[in-house]
Amino acid sequence: MTRRDATKEEEQGSSAIVFEGVSKRYPDGTVAVEHLDLTLPAGELTVLVGPSGCGKTTTLRMINRLENPSEGRLMIGEQDVMRIDATRLRRRIGYVMQHSGLFPHHTIADNIATVPRLLGWNKKRRRERVDELIELVGLEPSLASRYPHQLSGGQQQRVGLARALAADPPILLMDEPFAAVDPIVRHRLQQEFLDLQRRVQKTIVMVTHDIDEAMKLGDRVAIFEPGGAVAQFDTPSRLLAAPASDFVIDFIGADRELRRLALKRLDSLTLDSGLTAPFDEVVSRARSYLQQAGSGGIVVLDSDHAPLGWLGWEQLKRAGDATRLDALDLQPWRHRLYLHDNLRTALNALISAPGEVVPVVNDEGHYVGVIDRLQLTRQLV
Repeated sequence: MTRRDATKEEEQGSSAIVFEGVSKRYPDGTVAVEHLDLTLPAGELTVLVGPSGCGKTTTLRMINRLENPSEGRLMIGEQDVMRIDATRLRRRIGYVMQHSGLFPHHTIADNIATVPRLLGWNKKRRRERVDELIELVGLEPSLASRYPHQLSGGQQQRVGLARALAADPPILLMDEPFAAVDPIVRHRLQQEFLDLQRRVQKTIVMVTHDIDEAMKLGDRVAIFEPGGAVAQFDTPSRLLAAPASDFVIDFIGADRELRRLALKRLDSLTLDSGLTAPFDEVVSRARSYLQQAGSGGIVVLDSDHAPLGWLGWEQLKRAGDATRLDALDLQPWRHRLYLHDNLRTALNALISAPGEVVPVVNDEGHYVGVIDRLQLTRQLV
């Protein structure tokens, strides 16, 4: 093991978060969290999910002492958070909130540099870190001199994430970070955030009320029930395959099998190669391909090996022998599937697919195979 690997391992070990019998009670008698025993592994993304008022946000806020436990012990690595100065603790923990929480009269660059400035970094180091993070979260460099009101909601959330990462904290807390943006932007931000986490490998604790978001993003998911107790803490696949109680079953919902499909990507399957023909092939030869393969149709590919459309047997029977395939009325697919898409997305695409198959392409748009309903059904057995 190199010194760098050893240092990384030591940092990850020091960022595990452990709740030991932690409770939070307020003076009016309200119990937000009750005897919580929970270990959040270092380097993983843990999602806290549950109905309103179940204690998930309070649990998150106790980690950086925005709330203090009433009893029990909360450890980060070997350190009790109650023995760490609260200001010093917060400066080593990134925090992303629902509406980004940016300072409206500061530029984007100044917002991102907030914690490094408080830590005494010099201007050159701050500027370099801001430039690095703007690129990391996928923002245009020209936005650095703008103000928050000049950015879209999705861009503001990216800035909030960049600010939380500015001092390279080992722990990142996220409170409903994508709830304030529209569904299309939210989906894109979620995917980009997953890609980012694969690169930075932080210990992340995230709160959401959305079970789909929890299953999509979490390495592990803690489902809270009313009264501040955890009903089940497990990987998404285990939660869906073996829910621990009726409450968990009800909270996950009746479409549990569909949610399982969302956990698998197409690149995890051995795809059927399908039956294909180039766009300039003639009908007579395409018919012979179908007869030999016993197939009901064929995927027509363009010169770049990308799917153009589907031709069924009935169409080919009616066409002239010497007619080129691209001269026929090809049936297009409403959805294009990529290897990184999940199986639930594939099911949606199959519902309206001609020939009941959908071609799958790689990131360059080149054909790699087809998916059909039988392949999807086998994944649920």
